[in-house]
Amino acid sequence: GQAACFEVSPAGWAEVTPTQGVVVHTNHFVCESLLAEQAPVGPGLSSHSRLSTASHHALQTPIGQAELEHFLRDESDGFLSICRSPDPSVPPESRVESVAGIVMHTQPPAMWVACDVPLRVAFEAVPLAKPVHL
Repeated sequence: GQAACFEVSPAGWAEVTPTQGVVVHTNHFVCESLLAEQAPVGPGLSSHSRLSTASHHALQTPIGQAELEHFLRDESDGFLSICRSPDPSVPPESRVESVAGIVMHTQPPAMWVACDVPLRVAFEAVPLAKPVHL
């Protein structure tokens, strides 16, 4: 199959192409054509270090269920980790934290959810509705 990630802004859209068949993304633009459209973000909200960590995890092989769950539990970069804890040094309204983790497979369709901070709970399989053919 193929993978792609699309960045979208009021000014247009751009495609993030896979590296070794893998696409990772965080909450900021990485495509040259949209960089000027990025709203200013404080250092505590930047996701550049998370993108680097995500890329590191994603390019390890093989990538299975256990690796994806481990990736979503990553705390290697302190308050800027993939699995974020609120930074007590910033005002409460500026604190950010992870509140869930989701792993989805497209073939065969399957989904697992950690319904809290991924480091605190197990990923549980979500029953998927069977498609209705009319």
